[in-house]
Amino acid sequence: MNIFNKKSIGLDIADHTVEAAELLKEGNGYKIISKNRLAIEPGVVESGRIKNEKRLGEIIAKLFKEAKPSAITDKKIIFGLPESQIYTYVLRLGAHKEKDREALVLVEAKKIVPLEEENLIFYFQVIKILESGETEILLVAANRESILEWYDFFRKQNIKVGIIDIEPLAIYRSLFEKNTQKPTAILDLGAANSKVYLFDKDGLRHSYVINIAGDKITKDLAEKFKISFAEAEEQKIANGLNGERKEIADVIKKHLEAILAELKESFDFFIKKTNQNIAEVILVGGTGKMIGIVDYFKDSLNLPVKLGESPLIKSDLPFEYLESAGLALRGLGRVITKDEKSFDLDQVEEDSKLLGKLAEVKKSDAKILKKEEKNYGAIQSDEEPEGGDEDKYSSQSQQLEKIKKDNQQIEKKLRNQKIALVIILAVGLIAVGLAFLYRVYGTKKETKNNSADFGQYSQIQTVDIKVPVAVEPKQYTAERVSGRIIENFIQTLGDYDSMINNSEAAVENVLNQGEAIIPEPINKSTILSATTTPITVRWIVYREAEADSLFLNELEKNNKNKEKYILSGIIKKRAEPTENSGIYYLDASATVFGNKLIDFGK
Repeated sequence: MNIFNKKSIGLDIADHTVEAAELLKEGNGYKIISKNRLAIEPGVVESGRIKNEKRLGEIIAKLFKEAKPSAITDKKIIFGLPESQIYTYVLRLGAHKEKDREALVLVEAKKIVPLEEENLIFYFQVIKILESGETEILLVAANRESILEWYDFFRKQNIKVGIIDIEPLAIYRSLFEKNTQKPTAILDLGAANSKVYLFDKDGLRHSYVINIAGDKITKDLAEKFKISFAEAEEQKIANGLNGERKEIADVIKKHLEAILAELKESFDFFIKKTNQNIAEVILVGGTGKMIGIVDYFKDSLNLPVKLGESPLIKSDLPFEYLESAGLALRGLGRVITKDEKSFDLDQVEEDSKLLGKLAEVKKSDAKILKKEEKNYGAIQSDEEPEGGDEDKYSSQSQQLEKIKKDNQQIEKKLRNQKIALVIILAVGLIAVGLAFLYRVYGTKKETKNNSADFGQYSQIQTVDIKVPVAVEPKQYTAERVSGRIIENFIQTLGDYDSMINNSEAAVENVLNQGEAIIPEPINKSTILSATTTPITVRWIVYREAEADSLFLNELEKNNKNKEKYILSGIIKKRAEPTENSGIYYLDASATVFGNKLIDFGK
């Protein structure tokens, strides 16, 4: 018996599937000793957020219990945070002192990560220091609310999270025994979306999400051939690109061509940033097993392309378990860099305890308040209350005051963690307010001087305006609104309005603070023509304050003669696609009042 053997469990949860892999370290190698994979029905996890905690808990329990060849009984895991909740960037910092690095990274993170500061949690690690004195940094950020949500979920299941890892690093860890020395692309062809991860000898250099994947191909087949989603999935797998039915292959190729175009864009970005060409492509994800797909990408890219497999694990590792195995490897000490970082679980634990205690105190507070109201009513109705009742009432009042003070102390600590964001938001609001006052100041001054009223600006007009919204982090700039795409699935056919209203309500539940939804889905025509379920609804959400600021700037820029006006409101209407799949236009109409029609041009 080898007493130095060590076990580790990796848990990977996506919107549609969950996988667990338990590995055993044997000398210099690794062996998979138990594994399981289950489907997750729609409505349990959406866009990486838990929507049905009870049902997910049942699925995880079943996953562990029915693992083969034996149940997984350990309750400590390495968890892969869903990719839709992760933001990765490569930053380049100018020459600086090491002690200032974290503060500098925070400044950059606040600029590029589409999250409010109070919801921002991140870690970073140095990629390399350049001859110029600049430092390349890998920044990994996430939504604090999302991490707390997952952390608290596992705590309720009596599962301890050892490390929160990220998908690209977990997959890479499975694929390479030693770090690759040549630029390599990992193309993860999943169900809901496809991901591109670009690595070189220094580690992860670029990640990119493509909103086309297996489910979209299957749905298109189902609609085209008037068959169920399940039948379309079967035919997609059986026929692939090389089957007898050319019409099926043609539908598949149409989507692969779109993926290919965005993949090439990622390669161009990588070449521009690193002056290196991609040398190899590795396919992972369920759609990567489709018949003929390896040859398709090999011929289209004129590069070596292969299916991913792990050289580290002695026993056969099924294709679908590459990520969960990579997570488990992290728990066994397999790292990509010597100082590989992860999210600070001590801080997550502290935040979780604070929020939990605050919830308990508020619950207790509410109970005592209710009890006090009852006792107070009894005392009021008793003309001569006994001393014992008065003492009891006094004692309860003191207890109530103590709980209120505890409550205030906890809330104060939480507020202190958010104070920086409040200041930033206040400055932003003041800036927007001043900008608005600047636009109408001349008008208000004149009305005051001649005792006129709002009525002199009786000419009302509607102005069509639009601003660009970037839905991919690499497209974010100061001249574009930061946004993202959220997909929601409709399981039951109905009239368009009711389906859209239900879908929009579900998406509103996963919005980050400061985000808003463009009121019309970007695939409206597809939804209207759908005859089978599930129906994918694609929404764009955006940073509302950024949009309002850009709309104001656009109005002012187009006000050719610098006429005075009062802005009544801006109604956002729909998203308009551009040639760049990562950028849309947000169409809106602004209502303004002037003393005549104003030329806002185009």
